[in-house]
Parts: sequence; structure tokens; C-alpha cells
Amino acid sequence: MRATKKVESGADLRVIELPADRLYEAADVLTRSFLANPNFVDLFPDEEACARALPHVQRACLRDALGMGCVYAASRGDELLGIGLVRRRRD
Repeated sequence: MRATKKVESGADLRVIELPADRLYEAADVLTRSFLANPNFVDLFPDEEACARALPHVQRACLRDALGMGCVYAASRGDELLGIGLVRRRRD
């Protein structure tokens, strides 16, 4: 799935299927977005422990989701801005 959309800033955003070779980069995006998430704060009350563990958690989730072909990324040029995991229906 490839789409390009002009946003107000004039920057081109694309939604792409995440290639497996960008898993670490995508995990970094997810890690930054979940560092202050209450679920992870409760799971890892120590900030340093959370910062160490969360990248591993995100990579494991992405590896599983990539195997099902349901990980998408919003990108501007080569920069990943956001990650979306889409559950596919089982027939």
C-alpha cells in the first residue's frame, strides 16, 4: 500500500508497508512514543529500566506483526514519523 498526501506544511507524507530492514528504526519510534505511557510506567516504574526494556518489547511486537504483514509506517522522505499495526481479519 503506497499513498502520498500533501499536508498543510507542504511536506509529502507517505504511508508504506514497513520493510523488515527498518524494524530497529520503527522500534525506536515506538519506544519514544510509549516511554510515558501509563501501562509501561506501571510495568517498569524505574525510568532507566523502562528505557532499557522498552526497545526490546517494541522490536518483539514488530517482529511478530511483520510476520503477519500488518505493519505500516508514516514517513517523510527517509524519516519514519509514526508506526501503525493493523490487525487483519482471518477468514
